[in-house]
Amino acid sequence: MAQARSPMAESVLRALTGLFVLLDVWQRLLPLETNFRPWSACSILLAILLAVGYLNRVAALGLFCIWWLRPVPFDEWQLDAGVSLLFLAHFCVPRAPFGSASAWGRVDPGEGWTLPGWITNLRSAALFSALPFIALPSVFPLDADKSWEVTRDVAHVSGLSFGILQLVLGCALLPLFFTRRALPWWWLLFVIGACYAGTEPEKSGSLSALVWLLLLTAPLESIPALACKQPDRVRYDGACALCHATVRWLIAEDADGSRFRFAPQAGTARRLIVETADGQRHEGSTAVLHCWRRLGGLWRLLAEILRWVPRWLRDPAYAAIARVRYVLFGRKSQACPLLPQHLRSRFL
Repeated sequence: MAQARSPMAESVLRALTGLFVLLDVWQRLLPLETNFRPWSACSILLAILLAVGYLNRVAALGLFCIWWLRPVPFDEWQLDAGVSLLFLAHFCVPRAPFGSASAWGRVDPGEGWTLPGWITNLRSAALFSALPFIALPSVFPLDADKSWEVTRDVAHVSGLSFGILQLVLGCALLPLFFTRRALPWWWLLFVIGACYAGTEPEKSGSLSALVWLLLLTAPLESIPALACKQPDRVRYDGACALCHATVRWLIAEDADGSRFRFAPQAGTARRLIVETADGQRHEGSTAVLHCWRRLGGLWRLLAEILRWVPRWLRDPAYAAIARVRYVLFGRKSQACPLLPQHLRSRFL
Protein backbone atom coordinates (compact mmCIF):
# COMPACT_ATOMS: atom_id res chain seq x y z
CA MET A 1 0.00 0.00 0.00
CA ALA A 2 1.38 3.40 -1.00
CA GLN A 3 2.20 5.85 1.76
CA ALA A 4 3.12 9.50 1.97
CA ARG A 5 6.58 10.57 0.87
CA SER A 6 9.00 10.88 3.76
CA PRO A 7 10.14 14.51 4.23
CA MET A 8 13.73 13.42 4.87
CA ALA A 9 13.64 11.10 1.85
CA GLU A 10 12.50 14.09 -0.20
CA SER A 11 15.53 16.02 1.04
CA VAL A 12 17.79 13.09 0.07
CA LEU A 13 16.19 13.03 -3.38
CA ARG A 14 16.75 16.77 -3.76
CA ALA A 15 20.40 16.41 -2.70
CA LEU A 16 20.93 13.61 -5.25
CA THR A 17 19.42 15.81 -7.96
CA GLY A 18 21.90 18.55 -7.09
CA LEU A 19 24.73 15.99 -7.19
CA PHE A 20 23.58 14.85 -10.63
CA VAL A 21 23.74 18.43 -11.92
CA LEU A 22 27.24 18.93 -10.49
CA LEU A 23 28.49 15.74 -12.14
CA ASP A 24 26.89 16.73 -15.44
CA VAL A 25 28.56 20.16 -15.32
CA TRP A 26 31.89 18.51 -14.57
CA GLN A 27 31.58 16.05 -17.46
CA ARG A 28 29.96 18.16 -20.18
CA LEU A 29 30.17 21.88 -19.47
CA LEU A 30 33.61 22.34 -17.98
CA PRO A 31 35.44 20.60 -20.88
CA LEU A 32 34.00 23.13 -23.35
CA GLU A 33 36.62 25.62 -24.51
CA THR A 34 34.28 28.61 -25.04
CA ASN A 35 31.11 30.01 -23.53
CA PHE A 36 31.14 27.65 -20.56
CA ARG A 37 32.10 29.90 -17.66
CA PRO A 38 28.78 31.69 -16.99
CA TRP A 39 26.76 28.52 -17.57
CA SER A 40 29.02 26.44 -15.36
CA ALA A 41 29.09 29.02 -12.55
CA CYS A 42 25.31 29.43 -12.55
CA SER A 43 24.71 25.68 -12.75
CA ILE A 44 27.10 24.94 -9.89
CA LEU A 45 25.61 27.64 -7.66
CA LEU A 46 22.03 26.56 -8.35
CA ALA A 47 22.91 22.88 -7.89
CA ILE A 48 24.41 23.59 -4.46
CA LEU A 49 21.36 25.63 -3.41
CA LEU A 50 19.07 22.83 -4.58
CA ALA A 51 21.11 20.15 -2.82
CA VAL A 52 21.08 21.87 0.59
CA GLY A 53 17.46 22.99 0.28
CA TYR A 54 17.97 26.75 0.44
CA LEU A 55 15.99 28.81 -2.09
CA ASN A 56 15.38 25.45 -3.74
CA ARG A 57 12.43 26.69 -5.81
CA VAL A 58 14.53 29.48 -7.31
CA ALA A 59 17.33 26.96 -7.93
CA ALA A 60 14.97 24.44 -9.58
CA LEU A 61 13.47 27.09 -11.86
CA GLY A 62 16.92 28.36 -12.82
CA LEU A 63 18.16 24.87 -13.65
CA PHE A 64 14.99 24.23 -15.66
CA CYS A 65 15.88 27.19 -17.88
CA ILE A 66 19.62 26.53 -18.07
CA TRP A 67 19.13 22.89 -19.01
CA TRP A 68 17.73 23.94 -22.39
CA LEU A 69 20.06 26.90 -23.00
CA ARG A 70 23.44 25.47 -22.02
CA PRO A 71 26.07 25.31 -24.80
CA VAL A 72 26.33 21.52 -25.02
CA PRO A 73 26.74 19.89 -28.46
CA PHE A 74 23.52 18.39 -29.79
CA ASP A 75 23.01 14.72 -29.02
CA GLU A 76 19.92 12.89 -30.21
CA TRP A 77 19.81 10.72 -27.09
CA GLN A 78 20.16 13.20 -24.25
CA LEU A 79 17.26 12.93 -21.82
CA ASP A 80 16.87 16.68 -21.33
CA ALA A 81 13.06 16.56 -21.36
CA GLY A 82 12.94 14.08 -18.49
CA VAL A 83 15.54 15.90 -16.41
CA SER A 84 13.71 19.20 -16.97
CA LEU A 85 10.50 17.64 -15.69
CA LEU A 86 12.37 16.68 -12.52
CA PHE A 87 13.44 20.31 -12.04
CA LEU A 88 9.83 21.38 -12.58
CA ALA A 89 8.70 18.87 -9.94
CA HIS A 90 11.23 20.26 -7.45
CA PHE A 91 9.90 23.75 -8.17
CA CYS A 92 6.40 22.54 -7.18
CA VAL A 93 7.45 20.67 -4.00
CA PRO A 94 6.17 22.35 -0.80
CA ARG A 95 8.94 24.32 0.87
CA ALA A 96 11.14 23.27 3.75
CA PRO A 97 10.78 19.50 4.27
CA PHE A 98 12.74 18.17 7.24
CA GLY A 99 16.42 17.98 6.36
CA SER A 100 16.50 21.07 4.16
CA ALA A 101 18.43 24.19 5.13
CA SER A 102 15.17 26.16 5.17
CA ALA A 103 13.87 23.89 7.95
CA TRP A 104 16.89 24.22 10.26
CA GLY A 105 16.13 25.68 13.67
CA ARG A 106 12.33 25.52 13.56
CA VAL A 107 10.56 24.24 16.65
CA ASP A 108 8.18 21.83 14.92
CA PRO A 109 10.38 19.38 12.96
CA GLY A 110 7.61 18.21 10.62
CA GLU A 111 5.37 21.28 10.53
CA GLY A 112 2.67 19.32 8.72
CA TRP A 113 4.77 18.82 5.58
CA THR A 114 3.19 16.56 2.95
CA LEU A 115 3.93 15.92 -0.72
CA PRO A 116 0.94 16.14 -3.10
CA GLY A 117 0.44 12.93 -5.05
CA TRP A 118 0.40 14.69 -8.43
CA ILE A 119 4.07 15.62 -7.98
CA THR A 120 4.91 11.92 -7.89
CA ASN A 121 3.01 11.54 -11.15
CA LEU A 122 4.92 14.46 -12.65
CA ARG A 123 8.21 12.76 -11.81
CA SER A 124 6.97 9.56 -13.39
CA ALA A 125 6.21 11.55 -16.54
CA ALA A 126 9.96 12.12 -16.78
CA LEU A 127 10.32 8.39 -17.35
CA PHE A 128 7.77 8.45 -20.15
CA SER A 129 9.91 11.06 -21.89
CA ALA A 130 12.69 8.44 -21.93
CA LEU A 131 10.61 5.97 -23.95
CA PRO A 132 11.85 7.29 -27.35
CA PHE A 133 15.43 6.94 -26.10
CA ILE A 134 14.79 3.26 -25.36
CA ALA A 135 12.55 2.22 -28.25
CA LEU A 136 12.81 4.53 -31.27
CA PRO A 137 16.32 3.55 -32.48
CA SER A 138 15.09 -0.01 -32.90
CA VAL A 139 12.30 1.26 -35.17
CA PHE A 140 14.00 4.26 -36.87
CA PRO A 141 17.77 3.81 -36.54
CA LEU A 142 20.11 6.68 -37.42
CA ASP A 143 22.17 6.27 -40.55
CA ALA A 144 25.66 7.66 -41.14
CA ASP A 145 24.52 11.24 -41.80
CA LYS A 146 22.30 11.32 -38.67
CA SER A 147 19.03 11.32 -40.62
CA TRP A 148 16.03 9.16 -39.81
CA GLU A 149 15.06 6.31 -42.12
CA VAL A 150 13.03 3.15 -41.60
CA THR A 151 15.29 0.12 -41.55
CA ARG A 152 14.98 -2.54 -44.22
CA ASP A 153 17.86 -4.66 -43.02
CA VAL A 154 16.77 -8.22 -42.21
CA ALA A 155 19.34 -8.25 -39.39
CA HIS A 156 17.34 -5.53 -37.65
CA VAL A 157 13.99 -7.33 -37.76
CA SER A 158 14.26 -8.55 -34.19
CA GLY A 159 15.24 -5.09 -32.97
CA LEU A 160 12.42 -3.55 -34.97
CA SER A 161 9.87 -5.91 -33.44
CA PHE A 162 11.15 -5.29 -29.94
CA GLY A 163 11.16 -1.53 -30.46
CA ILE A 164 7.58 -1.51 -31.75
CA LEU A 165 6.53 -3.71 -28.83
CA GLN A 166 8.11 -1.23 -26.41
CA LEU A 167 6.33 1.73 -28.00
CA VAL A 168 2.96 -0.03 -28.06
CA LEU A 169 3.32 -1.29 -24.50
CA GLY A 170 4.47 2.09 -23.22
CA CYS A 171 1.57 3.92 -24.89
CA ALA A 172 -0.91 1.30 -23.66
CA LEU A 173 0.31 1.75 -20.10
CA LEU A 174 0.09 5.53 -20.27
CA PRO A 175 -3.37 5.62 -18.58
CA LEU A 176 -1.85 3.72 -15.64
CA PHE A 177 0.56 6.63 -15.22
CA PHE A 178 -2.25 8.43 -13.37
CA THR A 179 -2.74 5.52 -10.93
CA ARG A 180 -0.29 5.58 -8.03
CA ARG A 181 -0.56 1.83 -7.42
CA ALA A 182 0.65 1.19 -10.97
CA LEU A 183 3.68 3.50 -10.72
CA PRO A 184 6.04 0.82 -9.27
CA TRP A 185 5.24 -1.48 -12.18
CA TRP A 186 5.70 1.42 -14.58
CA TRP A 187 9.12 2.06 -13.06
CA LEU A 188 10.14 -1.61 -13.30
CA LEU A 189 9.18 -1.59 -16.98
CA PHE A 190 11.67 1.19 -17.60
CA VAL A 191 14.35 -0.62 -15.60
CA ILE A 192 13.98 -3.51 -18.05
CA GLY A 193 14.11 -1.05 -20.94
CA ALA A 194 17.28 0.53 -19.54
CA CYS A 195 18.94 -2.88 -19.36
CA TYR A 196 18.08 -3.41 -23.03
CA ALA A 197 19.29 0.08 -24.00
CA GLY A 198 22.61 -0.61 -22.30
CA THR A 199 23.41 -3.20 -24.96
CA GLU A 200 23.28 -0.61 -27.77
CA PRO A 201 26.58 1.31 -28.27
CA GLU A 202 24.93 4.43 -29.74
CA LYS A 203 23.15 5.02 -26.44
CA SER A 204 26.11 4.59 -24.13
CA GLY A 205 26.64 8.34 -23.80
CA SER A 206 23.17 8.91 -22.37
CA LEU A 207 22.72 5.66 -20.46
CA SER A 208 24.13 7.23 -17.29
CA ALA A 209 21.46 9.95 -17.50
CA LEU A 210 18.78 7.25 -17.78
CA VAL A 211 20.18 5.48 -14.70
CA TRP A 212 20.05 8.76 -12.76
CA LEU A 213 16.51 9.30 -14.01
CA LEU A 214 15.47 5.89 -12.71
CA LEU A 215 17.15 6.58 -9.37
CA LEU A 216 15.49 9.97 -8.92
CA THR A 217 12.01 8.67 -9.84
CA ALA A 218 12.09 5.44 -7.82
CA PRO A 219 8.64 4.81 -6.25
CA LEU A 220 9.92 4.51 -2.69
CA GLU A 221 6.46 5.19 -1.26
CA SER A 222 5.39 1.72 -2.37
CA ILE A 223 7.68 0.08 0.23
CA PRO A 224 5.39 -0.45 3.25
CA ALA A 225 6.36 0.23 6.83
CA LEU A 226 6.73 -2.56 9.37
CA ALA A 227 3.23 -2.94 10.80
CA CYS A 228 2.53 -2.66 14.53
CA LYS A 229 -0.76 -2.14 16.38
CA GLN A 230 0.72 -0.01 19.15
CA PRO A 231 3.51 2.62 19.14
CA ASP A 232 7.01 1.48 20.03
CA ARG A 233 8.75 3.02 23.03
CA VAL A 234 12.10 4.59 22.12
CA ARG A 235 14.50 5.16 25.03
CA TYR A 236 17.35 7.56 24.27
CA ASP A 237 20.14 9.45 26.02
CA GLY A 238 18.52 12.71 27.12
CA ALA A 239 21.90 14.50 27.32
CA CYS A 240 23.04 13.62 23.78
CA ALA A 241 22.55 16.18 21.00
CA LEU A 242 22.71 13.42 18.37
CA CYS A 243 19.89 11.56 20.13
CA HIS A 244 17.83 14.77 20.22
CA ALA A 245 18.30 15.20 16.48
CA THR A 246 17.30 11.56 15.93
CA VAL A 247 14.14 11.99 17.97
CA ARG A 248 13.21 15.13 16.03
CA TRP A 249 13.72 13.23 12.78
CA LEU A 250 11.51 10.35 13.94
CA ILE A 251 8.81 12.83 14.95
CA ALA A 252 8.97 14.50 11.53
CA GLU A 253 8.66 11.12 9.81
CA ASP A 254 5.89 9.89 12.12
CA ALA A 255 3.44 12.65 11.23
CA ASP A 256 0.38 11.13 12.94
CA GLY A 257 2.25 9.84 16.00
CA SER A 258 1.15 6.24 15.48
CA ARG A 259 4.60 4.60 15.49
CA PHE A 260 6.73 5.96 18.33
CA ARG A 261 6.66 7.21 21.90
CA PHE A 262 9.83 8.57 23.47
CA ALA A 263 11.38 8.32 26.94
CA PRO A 264 14.73 9.88 27.91
CA GLN A 265 17.10 7.67 29.89
CA ALA A 266 18.83 8.89 33.01
CA GLY A 267 22.60 9.13 33.11
CA THR A 268 24.78 8.66 30.05
CA ALA A 269 23.27 5.58 28.42
CA ARG A 270 25.24 4.54 25.36
CA ARG A 271 22.58 2.43 23.66
CA LEU A 272 19.34 3.35 22.00
CA ILE A 273 16.62 0.98 23.22
CA VAL A 274 13.33 0.20 21.47
CA GLU A 275 10.58 -1.68 23.31
CA THR A 276 7.70 -2.96 21.17
CA ALA A 277 4.10 -3.54 22.22
CA ASP A 278 4.53 -7.32 21.95
CA GLY A 279 7.39 -7.34 24.48
CA GLN A 280 10.41 -7.37 22.16
CA ARG A 281 13.45 -5.32 23.10
CA HIS A 282 16.01 -4.04 20.60
CA GLU A 283 19.30 -2.31 21.47
CA GLY A 284 22.08 -0.52 19.63
CA SER A 285 22.29 -0.96 15.88
CA THR A 286 19.35 -3.38 15.88
CA ALA A 287 17.18 -0.71 17.52
CA VAL A 288 18.18 1.81 14.83
CA LEU A 289 17.31 -0.61 12.03
CA HIS A 290 13.99 -1.43 13.70
CA CYS A 291 13.07 2.27 13.73
CA TRP A 292 13.97 2.54 10.05
CA ARG A 293 11.79 -0.48 9.23
CA ARG A 294 8.88 1.14 11.06
CA LEU A 295 9.17 4.20 8.81
CA GLY A 296 8.87 2.37 5.49
CA GLY A 297 9.95 3.77 2.13
CA LEU A 298 13.62 4.56 1.65
CA TRP A 299 14.44 3.90 5.30
CA ARG A 300 13.00 0.39 5.29
CA LEU A 301 14.88 -0.36 2.08
CA LEU A 302 18.16 0.70 3.73
CA ALA A 303 17.30 -1.22 6.90
CA GLU A 304 16.59 -4.44 5.01
CA ILE A 305 19.93 -4.11 3.23
CA LEU A 306 21.88 -3.39 6.42
CA ARG A 307 20.22 -6.28 8.24
CA TRP A 308 22.39 -8.55 6.11
CA VAL A 309 25.45 -7.05 7.79
CA PRO A 310 26.36 -9.23 10.81
CA ARG A 311 25.80 -7.72 14.26
CA TRP A 312 29.44 -8.29 15.15
CA LEU A 313 30.21 -5.66 12.49
CA ARG A 314 27.24 -3.32 13.08
CA ASP A 315 27.45 -3.10 16.87
CA PRO A 316 31.14 -2.05 17.08
CA ALA A 317 30.46 0.72 14.53
CA TYR A 318 27.50 1.87 16.62
CA ALA A 319 29.59 1.74 19.81
CA ALA A 320 32.39 3.76 18.20
CA ILE A 321 29.97 6.58 17.36
CA ALA A 322 28.44 6.37 20.84
CA ARG A 323 31.85 6.86 22.49
CA VAL A 324 32.52 10.14 20.68
CA ARG A 325 28.96 11.48 20.41
CA TYR A 326 29.46 14.19 23.02
CA VAL A 327 32.70 15.34 21.41
CA LEU A 328 31.26 15.48 17.89
CA PHE A 329 27.70 16.61 18.57
CA GLY A 330 27.73 18.15 22.05
CA ARG A 331 25.43 17.87 25.06
CA LYS A 332 21.92 19.04 25.83
CA SER A 333 20.86 20.54 29.15
CA GLN A 334 17.25 19.34 28.79
CA ALA A 335 16.26 15.69 28.49
CA CYS A 336 13.59 16.37 25.84
CA PRO A 337 14.07 18.29 22.57
CA LEU A 338 12.47 21.70 22.20
CA LEU A 339 9.07 20.98 20.67
CA PRO A 340 5.65 22.66 20.40
CA GLN A 341 2.98 21.78 22.93
CA HIS A 342 1.01 19.40 20.69
CA LEU A 343 4.06 17.12 20.30
CA ARG A 344 5.01 16.86 23.96
CA SER A 345 2.33 14.22 24.55
CA ARG A 346 4.54 11.77 22.65
CA PHE A 347 7.05 11.75 25.55
CA LEU A 348 6.60 9.44 28.53
